[in-house]
Amino acid sequence: MSIDDEVSQLQRSPIFANVERSRLKLLALNAESALFSAGDAIIQMGGPPDAIYVVLTGKVGIPNGDIEIGHLVGLVGGLLRRPHAVSVHAQTAVHALRLPISVFMELMEHCPQTALAVMRELARRLNDAMRVALAVEVTS
Repeated sequence: MSIDDEVSQLQRSPIFANVERSRLKLLALNAESALFSAGDAIIQMGGPPDAIYVVLTGKVGIPNGDIEIGHLVGLVGGLLRRPHAVSVHAQTAVHALRLPISVFMELMEHCPQTALAVMRELARRLNDAMRVALAVEVTS
């Protein structure tokens, strides 16, 4: 996938949709392309939070569902700078961009719309987790 293709994929992400194309190109240039086969671990529980992955193609499974194309893997561990709380595996062949934490944090510092999108994503995840917890509590 070319840099321009990666930038186009990033623009489809809810996190990066409002980021200038030139800034996304710089982001893609500072990222590594990462390819995973079905079953490969993208992040390991207890592993170091050294990068955040943007899913460009494929299907990624997490304990309570799936990650959609354009979404981030390793976000919570990366932001907290704590070992990952869960393992995340590719369910199909996956192409992702590996963003070093320092690059991602710099983008959030200089691009408030990205920081706001990350807050919305974290709020959505918290809301989903609360719904699952309440559903389990009601059926117990």
